[in-house]
Amino acid sequence: GEHPLVLDMSTTVIARGKLRLASQRGEPIPPGVGLDREGRPTRDGMEAFHGVTLPFGGAKGAAISLLMEVVAGALTGSNFAGSVRSLYNDFEAPQNVGHFIL
Repeated sequence: GEHPLVLDMSTTVIARGKLRLASQRGEPIPPGVGLDREGRPTRDGMEAFHGVTLPFGGAKGAAISLLMEVVAGALTGSNFAGSVRSLYNDFEAPQNVGHFIL
């Protein structure tokens, strides 16, 4: 067709920017979206921001996330998983983020 289908999305339950926004507003994040640095469930946006944002869809979502890490990261020679530099607070070097376009 004349217009391409474009899907640009995260494979997490919530975008990391929304974690920061909730923290700035003093609002709790929904349960089940993030873990703190110790791997404990948290409703604090900044704790989840510095910890882990959970994948959507449980185990199947985690598998899709892993697949995207391999395709967009490992296979492109880019950083992946915890090696991607922070978009928000690490300006010393490039993020070296990979992209996958089909």
